[in-house]
Amino acid sequence: MADAGLAVAPVRRGSVGVGAPQVALGVVVLVWAIGPLLNRGMHTGGAVAGFYRMWLAVPVSFAVARWRRTPVTWSTLRSSALAGLFFVGSYVTSYESLHRTTVANSSLIMAMQSVAVMLVAYPLFGERFGRVEIGWSVAALGAMAAFLLAGHGGGRADLGGDLLAVASLAFSTAYFVEMKRHRRQVPVAAYLSGVFLVGALCATPYAIATGAPVGAIDRHDLTILVAMVLLPGMLGHGLMTWVQRHVAIGLAVMLTLASTVLTAVGAWALFDQPLAPAQVAAGAAVLACLAALLRYRNRSNPVGPPQAAVLG
Repeated sequence: MADAGLAVAPVRRGSVGVGAPQVALGVVVLVWAIGPLLNRGMHTGGAVAGFYRMWLAVPVSFAVARWRRTPVTWSTLRSSALAGLFFVGSYVTSYESLHRTTVANSSLIMAMQSVAVMLVAYPLFGERFGRVEIGWSVAALGAMAAFLLAGHGGGRADLGGDLLAVASLAFSTAYFVEMKRHRRQVPVAAYLSGVFLVGALCATPYAIATGAPVGAIDRHDLTILVAMVLLPGMLGHGLMTWVQRHVAIGLAVMLTLASTVLTAVGAWALFDQPLAPAQVAAGAAVLACLAALLRYRNRSNPVGPPQAAVLG
């Protein structure tokens, strides 16, 4: 049964091969960078996108859970219920925000998730960060702000879109907290199955209440949504959920700032969106600060000898 309180066992050391969590985080950064690029190619609204993304993920996640021999029980569903609600809330609000306000405004607000998670990591999970780690984190956030503000947002900023980005920030922070609370008790595949099922059940009445044209989705958008389910969804969130057993949540979320930089590079390469010289310099500074943070963390908190990985 899931803990009623907020106390969580410390991050496990020595249970996986050397560097495995870092490699997993690298994959997370890459596939989460792809997510906004996929969203950009869609034409449907946030309610329809959220509805299909959740329901498409349900059979895939349950199939993976069955393959991993980790059954989804009522206890699993109870443990993942709030996380599912927060996940679909984060997705829908971030999707709508990116379509209503400038990319710079929306991305900058949602990038503050790293700060929010680090602020709650110590009182809730006892995760401590030294002065050097805090220094590199602040430097990375400063470089991220410079990177986003140096760009030219496509369209006029809108207060409603900015508030949706704030809502997405709150939802995503709550999602990571819930995932950390229950992850040590539920295997990855089973937990994500519960998250997506609850998310789908929440997305359905929302789509109906808003009158979203669920039946009007075309093959193009449906194909993109399948890619969203497999890459940022199953692969990205699956690895991030597993990583939470081995890496401090504040550090993990901070490192995903690199996704925003990579997304901008992808938009430049695929959609011919310009990158100002100041953005290139600031983006390089973000990646350098994150690399320094990870290097310092590895030196001060070495991973133990290689053992069999626990991927359950």
